[in-house]
Amino acid sequence: MDFKPSTIKGMFETSMSFAIPIYQRAYSWTKENWSVFLGDIIEQSARANVYSYGNLLLETIEEDSKYEIIDGQQRLTTLIIFMRAMINVLRAKGYDEETLKDYERDFIVRKGTIKLRPVDNDRPCFDAIIVQNIDYKVNSASQKCMRDAKVYFERELTKLEVGEMEKVVDVVLKTKINRLELKGKKE
Repeated sequence: MDFKPSTIKGMFETSMSFAIPIYQRAYSWTKENWSVFLGDIIEQSARANVYSYGNLLLETIEEDSKYEIIDGQQRLTTLIIFMRAMINVLRAKGYDEETLKDYERDFIVRKGTIKLRPVDNDRPCFDAIIVQNIDYKVNSASQKCMRDAKVYFERELTKLEVGEMEKVVDVVLKTKINRLELKGKKE
């Protein structure tokens, strides 16, 4: 097992992509979880402290490229949904398009590779509402959670001024995360 401390920016500006294996539960966070997530980030943006996202347990499928998430998929999925919402709200406020494209490249799709692949049943929904940024008729509780998370974050972020949003993004990018990378299922 390799222990790799990083920042969210350091992890996402690479070609790493993540898949949620079939044995994992589907996305299930709700408004209570999203509210705590957002509240923590906003609170940190008013301080000089470094925020920590905890540990992410991964199985290496292809070194420096493809990983399956063993633990941390709810947090990682929420982070990506949050960044899509942030990009959308900043774009609506006329923010710098090149910066927004950088965020999309880092958090959504890099060189044709989608950064996060949820469980199979949720992929069409995720691809529509997060990757393509279009509406999708949800068919399950987990898909509803994904759609509702995006709507929640967009609504809450719209209440912030652009300068406040920049501070929030800065906190996210500088957030510490520890990757524990297993070389195989036996490990």
